[in-house]
Amino acid sequence: MVPRTRRRTPRPFLGSGLALVACLIGLAACSHHDQLDTSKAQEQIGTKLEAYYRPSPVSGTRCPDRVPLAKGSTFHCSTRVQGQTVGIVVTQLDDTGRVSFEPAAAVILVDKTVSDLRARLATLYSQDGTPSPVSVDCGSDPVRVISPHGSFTCAVTAGTQRFREQVTVEDVAGHVAYRPVS
Repeated sequence: MVPRTRRRTPRPFLGSGLALVACLIGLAACSHHDQLDTSKAQEQIGTKLEAYYRPSPVSGTRCPDRVPLAKGSTFHCSTRVQGQTVGIVVTQLDDTGRVSFEPAAAVILVDKTVSDLRARLATLYSQDGTPSPVSVDCGSDPVRVISPHGSFTCAVTAGTQRFREQVTVEDVAGHVAYRPVS
């Protein structure tokens, strides 16, 4: 019997770390003192996400053209990671243009999920201390963009047993829980 829940180690840096790195971005417009310079926001968000999601390609970061400067207000941008659209929530920290941002959904790197499941299940299905061969198929998409509490399933073969594992996203930082499903 497979244990009911197994957790994946969180991806370092994304959750609060990504927001903290971004919060020092000053984006007040030079020519319009009542507008945020969203072109700088686009550039900074794209650069930070490229570094974080490497080696997956990040492209097409887009923010609204005009956003009034207003402490505490939020606006939405988007970017593409490996061809999947990711919403970005941007919060203005003050009325001078400093912002923080956070993805609205988790970007799950499928190869890492497959590796994690394979390693965990090989140990669970070991025979006489020797890890059992395990194959895991989570589909052909290299990344999945999934909101918290969303899930997807992977087909697993461990030794002679075949079953499905449900991967449930717990938060935008990419924490997931695994659970066998019938």
